[in-house]
Formats: sequence, structure tokens, C-alpha cells
Amino acid sequence: MAITLYNLGQGPPLTQKLCEASYINDRQPGTTTIGDRSKLKIGKQSLINRLNCLRDVNFDWTLGIEKNALRVNLKKTFIV
Repeated sequence: MAITLYNLGQGPPLTQKLCEASYINDRQPGTTTIGDRSKLKIGKQSLINRLNCLRDVNFDWTLGIEKNALRVNLKKTFIV
């Protein structure tokens, strides 16, 4: 859901927060890292601060990806 919202560009307010919290490294242009920006312990419970699992995703998805291709690549990544 987070990847789909990120690729929308213009969408609900959660899309804007995802784009602001993301960091795209020049050495890996197709992937992004979403950092934990919480200052208090309660802030770690928001959806954006719980997306550390996107560091494991190693395929290009930031420029847009089909739903079927996304689903297949996520299964290859997380289900061994």
C-alpha cells in the first residue's frame, strides 16, 4: 500500500508525508529509504515511521510499477 501511495504523486495527505520522509540515494536510483522521523516514543507508531521494511526491497519501484509486477516482486523479496 505504501509503494502504491508513493507512486501516486498527487493524492491523499499520506502520500505527501511519504514523499517528504523518503530519501533516494544516487547510487541506487530505483529504490528509496524512508527514515524514522519520530522524536518521541509515541511517534514510532505512525505508519510512515514503521516502514523500515522498504530497505529490503531491491527492485525499481520509485518511477512507477504495475500492480501485478509489484505483487510478484514483493513475493520474491519477502516470501522465500
